Amino acid sequence: VQITHTLQVGSSISDVYTLQEMLSRASYLHVAPNGYFGPSTKQAVMNFQRDNGISATGYVGESTMNAINE
Repeated sequence: VQITHTLQVGSSISDVYTLQEMLSRASYLHVAPNGYFGPSTKQAVMNFQRDNGISATGYVGESTMNAINE
């Protein structure tokens, strides 16, 4: 399963749940996936971005999608 949409705070599509599961498995997200892109998900995305040399915006765009989907 891959993320196919850009995501940001307030997003609540199925890709958010997928993103949260991926971040949780990689130990970036420490709350239960719920399908809503809130502050905890944004912080987890920013930490993932920092660790992967991506600008830490908390926004899941093309660069972040590609890195997460690898």
